[in-house]
Amino acid sequence: MDIHTLAELFLASLYDMAERQPHSYFFFPVQEIAARIGTENLEQLVQAALTMESRGLVSLAGDPFGPLSAMISPEGIWFVENGGETGIIRAYRSNPSAVAASVNKDMPVDMESLPPLPEGVTPEKSPEVPEVTGIELLVTYIASAIADDDSLDAVTREDALRDVETVKIQLGRATKNLSLISALLDSLSNITSIRQMVADLGAAVLDKP
Repeated sequence: MDIHTLAELFLASLYDMAERQPHSYFFFPVQEIAARIGTENLEQLVQAALTMESRGLVSLAGDPFGPLSAMISPEGIWFVENGGETGIIRAYRSNPSAVAASVNKDMPVDMESLPPLPEGVTPEKSPEVPEVTGIELLVTYIASAIADDDSLDAVTREDALRDVETVKIQLGRATKNLSLISALLDSLSNITSIRQMVADLGAAVLDKP
């Protein structure tokens, strides 16, 4: 399987893992993703992950004493939900076992052998990832900083990430609950590592210094 197809398969699997969590700001070991999609070439999968990181679709984290981990970004979520570019995401959704069986072979997935799309569903188009606003990027940075903050205990980290997820949902709505956003930002500002970013976010969305 070529590197671009493998990268999209990696992203689709990461998306599925994040969907099972209470929020999307989780890092998952790349080795775990390798086991899920059946690849035997971890080095190639790391290169695929780096390809996705270069496009802003995932964030990668690791240290010399631990495995490389990946977190899907809002742009990565959008990319998967819009079908990707190579066709492998539809193939994976249609027949995951057949796709997994092809991962370690030097041959493309036979897209012609896949089941037809359900009636009324349009074929996939190669999506262009939308431009990310400064506010969306700031929310992602805040979540990443919380996930990487070793000074936080597990309960505090999970509570903070849920607050960030709620803020993200509110910011995506046409009618925002500004009182709720303000209360959540006040709570998040108690975390030293993100205090300045939270202040910047408040100034941007609430005109609150």
